[in-house]
Amino acid sequence: MVQTGCKHVWIWIAIEPVHKSVLGIHISEERNMFVAENFIRSLVSKYVKHTVYTDGGTGYTQACNFMHLKHRLHSPLEKSLIERMM
Repeated sequence: MVQTGCKHVWIWIAIEPVHKSVLGIHISEERNMFVAENFIRSLVSKYVKHTVYTDGGTGYTQACNFMHLKHRLHSPLEKSLIERMM
């Protein structure tokens, strides 16, 4: 989440773990299952189904279950390293 003026927005980023390339970026004013599902669905339509690794934020588990995708959580260390990199 970042603050832009007096608003908070969420930056959704998908990174390919081996080559560390950015697969997709999405900015939204909300963070919920519907936004997560739309973002993940856009990635699946472009790159096919893969296991989704997340920080455990709101909506990821429900979105992945709904789309029949495997969902795994990053460890606290991985989460911290990813946030620092961003």
